[in-house]
Amino acid sequence: MDRLELLTALIETALAGSGAIVLVLLLRHPLRRGFGAGAAYALWALVPAAMFAVLLPAASAPMLPVVPVMAVIASPSTAAASGSAPLSLPTLALMLWLAGTLATALVFAVQQRRFVRALGRLRLRADGLHQADAVAGLPAAIGVLRPAIVLPQDFEQRYSEQQQTLLRAHEREHIARGDLLLNAAVALLRCLHWFNPLLHYAAHRFRHDQELSCDQRVIRRHPQARRAYGEAMLKTSLASRPAPLGCQWGHGHPLKERIEMLKRPDVSSRRWKAGAVLIALLAAATGTAAWSAQPRRAPAAPTDFVRADFAIALDGGQPENFSLIQRLGEPFEARGSSWRIEGKVLPTRAGQLSLEASLQRDGKTLGEPRLLMRNGEPARITLGSVRGSGPTETLQGIDVTVTLTASVKPPPPPPPAPPAPPVPVSASSAATASTPVATVAADRAIAQ
Repeated sequence: MDRLELLTALIETALAGSGAIVLVLLLRHPLRRGFGAGAAYALWALVPAAMFAVLLPAASAPMLPVVPVMAVIASPSTAAASGSAPLSLPTLALMLWLAGTLATALVFAVQQRRFVRALGRLRLRADGLHQADAVAGLPAAIGVLRPAIVLPQDFEQRYSEQQQTLLRAHEREHIARGDLLLNAAVALLRCLHWFNPLLHYAAHRFRHDQELSCDQRVIRRHPQARRAYGEAMLKTSLASRPAPLGCQWGHGHPLKERIEMLKRPDVSSRRWKAGAVLIALLAAATGTAAWSAQPRRAPAAPTDFVRADFAIALDGGQPENFSLIQRLGEPFEARGSSWRIEGKVLPTRAGQLSLEASLQRDGKTLGEPRLLMRNGEPARITLGSVRGSGPTETLQGIDVTVTLTASVKPPPPPPPAPPAPPVPVSASSAATASTPVATVAADRAIAQ
């Protein structure tokens, strides 16, 4: 995957994910009322389903006769002074995206480290759980590869035995169903799509539904402990800055809604199964819709050899025409009186041809353009500055027109060289050459 394809994938997954998030935000409350909190939590599967669907190859469609033209205007003096080619827009965009990704990951790492350090010293208990010096945000389940349950310092003093059992069951439920791994996946997705504010908002709603769903599963196993469970929630101290990796009682926790949900009767098994079927159908429909919304890709060009026809003009002069045939993916190079072009041609996922070139003049790099081209259709590169205006307008630089034609067959071998013409023989040489023949004939006559 090259730079432009990576940017395209980021944009497409962001758009598909945003559409799925809007759908989830609209449906989560009705589904929670009708099928329980677990259905609203499972509904978030629509988001990765839509993102994954747009990464699948799109359906093929016939090529349209569109001629792409790419013009890059750059000052030759600036390029010569810097000694390097100007960065392309895809390269700058990828650098910005990478910087944002690293910055977001750093913020999450700092938040996680602060939360863990605030716990103080962790002591391993006889029951395999850990007890911290802190109380805020606890109990909590932390760790991704090796999850652990951390209890507050005053766990036995603050909660009754029944409440202790319920809170331990709550954290064990988070670990058993993989909520810690899901939270890590959400954090990674937020790093990659840091530029999408809707995704960051959705991450908080996702954690909200996660806690409600976990409460419902605990109450299903302890149906007579609703009151004790609600009282335990009211006794819990919330953390001011929750950790991005983990399940804990943090700032903005849906405490009121969680207590209100305890008053609702549990959904029946039949209704729960109906909700699971509905969510599976919604996920399939969302993925199909996201995949179908992609623009149809052009048929893939043959991927063995390519013929490149170039016309290169300097400073508005007459173009120099030449052609070359090269295997796709292998570098090529061509030189003129004062110019040099090198690069390679690659097939793309969309069925087009990608030309990555470097143009030089008098030993100085003018630019490194990249073109996405359709098979057999021309494209144009202009590097330089325009001087004058109107009829006197001229280009001071290099103008390249290129047409790429793919072929599955290797180039035909060059025709064999014609035979050399016979060497002319002089009269004296002919007489000398015929003497031995005549002598042999005379000897035969005497012998007879």
